[in-house]
Amino acid sequence: MFDKYTNGGRSGLGRESQGIYDGAARRPGLPDAVGALVTAVTPDSVDLELVNLDRAAPRTFVVQAGSFGEHRFGEASVSGGAARAVDGRWLEVELRAWR
Repeated sequence: MFDKYTNGGRSGLGRESQGIYDGAARRPGLPDAVGALVTAVTPDSVDLELVNLDRAAPRTFVVQAGSFGEHRFGEASVSGGAARAVDGRWLEVELRAWR
């Protein structure tokens, strides 16, 4: 989810509901062969589906709550399973290789 506000016709800072950082490549953004889809957005939450498309290698990365870490995650779930409390600005995600 990404949008920009404008100030008198000039672009402003990006406002994102989450940031994703590829630790292995030491850069912002999704790791190679990882897909992300925002499936729902409400004033209080964002539903984000993540998938590893690599058949051989797992992928590990960090999802940040807000583009500057200004929000906090309350809970997270895996494949529709039971939600688990997170209570933090960052969430480390490890996706198994796709089979």
